[in-house]
Formats: sequence, C-alpha cells, structure tokens
Amino acid sequence: MARLTVLAAAAAGYVLGARAGRERYDDISSVARRLWQHPRVQEGSAQAQRTATRLSRAAGRAASRKASEIAHGGEDPTVDGASSGTSASRSAGGSADE
Repeated sequence: MARLTVLAAAAAGYVLGARAGRERYDDISSVARRLWQHPRVQEGSAQAQRTATRLSRAAGRAASRKASEIAHGGEDPTVDGASSGTSASRSAGGSADE
C-alpha cells in the first residue's frame, strides 16, 4: 500500500507540475483515475475513513468527559453511576483516559 501511495503522489505531482502537453496529461489522468478506482485503493480509503471516524468519536467522548470533570470542580459526576456506560468501565479498573 505504501508503494501505491508513493506512485499516486508522484503521478499527481507530475500532472500538476509538468508541462508535458495535453496528451501526456490525459494519459496520466487516465492512469490516476484507474488507480483510484482499484478495489485495493478503495478498500484502503474506506478503512482509513472508518478508522478516522472511530478515533474522532473516541476523542469526542474523552473531551466530553474532561469538560464535565472541569465543569464540576474536578469530579466526574458519572462515577456514582448516574450515567450509563462509562462508570462501569472505570469501576472495573479502566481509567478515564482510555
């Protein structure tokens, strides 16, 4: 996959920076389009999107917990069981930063 990324970047740089004429530009564009439509590239793109979504949701939850702690004077009000989900994992040995 790393080679594919390097090749795609090189092709894009060439297309943007070269003065090879319209025919060469069309050739390179065609190759880039076929490359982007390749199933392995599409799967890699989808996997990256899923990972980004998962990580951004986790970061949002962590930021929300931290904001709640700060707003309540450093104490997390969900520790007493008032909220579902996060308090159970903390009492089971997990940390608030996970």
